[in-house]
Amino acid sequence: MADRFYLSNLRKQWPFPRQEVLLDERAPGWRRHSVYRDDLPAGKRKAHNPESLVERASLLRPTSRRESELVTVASIGVLAWGIADFLTVLGALTGRGATLRAIEEDLTITPDAGVSGASLASVAFEKACTKGSGDGPGKGGRISGALREAAAKARCETIRERWGMPRSLYSDHALAMEADVALATVKKHLGKRKDAIRAREVREAQAERNRKRRKKDV
Repeated sequence: MADRFYLSNLRKQWPFPRQEVLLDERAPGWRRHSVYRDDLPAGKRKAHNPESLVERASLLRPTSRRESELVTVASIGVLAWGIADFLTVLGALTGRGATLRAIEEDLTITPDAGVSGASLASVAFEKACTKGSGDGPGKGGRISGALREAAAKARCETIRERWGMPRSLYSDHALAMEADVALATVKKHLGKRKDAIRAREVREAQAERNRKRRKKDV
């Protein structure tokens, strides 16, 4: 398993020294692995722009590699600015097949955790952002919409593979009903059906060409 570690200075309650001490205690030897660190100046921290987190972007870059991966943070709160940004991070980790481990929260989210995992992680993230920050507990109500969106996206993911199959096998409405979401929601998260079908056809054609090339080389 590939071990990766992420640190940032997004949270005033989690300065780098505090993160490093916790990692030293609970993940000894972490510095010998791949470490990603976003150290932003005050102006960029104030802007709350996810694009400023270039190290995080590198950590989350899509990959076709099949090796299992563990991404560890001292606290889940250092991963993102807000709940919408965090859900994007969580989706990217799932796309990489990576497991997320947050030491302070004693939380591990596997890539197959689904809706319940996303909900658990989102609640933990919200608490981590408010704990020790001076923010009141009223912020918790803001995550309900984001959680519903995450749940809908997770349900759409269950039909992604068949969304690219011919309509003669699976109709649009049948797949939407199976995912228990509106057809518009499926299109929002999985894209247009014709594009998904075309992408599958291109992948299959390339796979066939590769197969023939390997056979010829034998």
